[in-house]
Amino acid sequence: MTTTQTAANVKVGCTVTGTELVMEIRNEGAAPVYLLKNDRMPYVMHPGAGKLTVEYGVHAPDPDADYYMIEIPSTQELAAGASIQAKVSLSPLVLSDHYEGTEQATLTGTHTVTCRAAWGAEPITEAKSRQMGIKSLIAWQTWVDADAVTVEL
Repeated sequence: MTTTQTAANVKVGCTVTGTELVMEIRNEGAAPVYLLKNDRMPYVMHPGAGKLTVEYGVHAPDPDADYYMIEIPSTQELAAGASIQAKVSLSPLVLSDHYEGTEQATLTGTHTVTCRAAWGAEPITEAKSRQMGIKSLIAWQTWVDADAVTVEL
């Protein structure tokens, strides 16, 4: 099943085929947009029973956690008319986010998956990323969500 939703000129879709989830981010505008560049993306989180969130972007940090040095990624250009795909294995399912490590999950049953992607209108160079804080990065991002899909784990 593929579902999509659009924010400005960026569209995100989510497809589940067997044990793989594919997120596609497409720039349907006339100008380039910029996506964060990080080999660990997309992140896969388990926010509660029966739910999974797949994110290509950086969500706000937990205000009650004490982090040491939060990474601010640089960006990659997504040209007008171009798209990228990010794949997630559902078996084995590995949970991850921007602030913590990874852990193999032993989830079973039906889960609703929300796919989200963040983009910006201006690039973040490596030099600029070293000068930014997490609040600036969060403000830079525009999020677009795909309609939820259901998976059986």
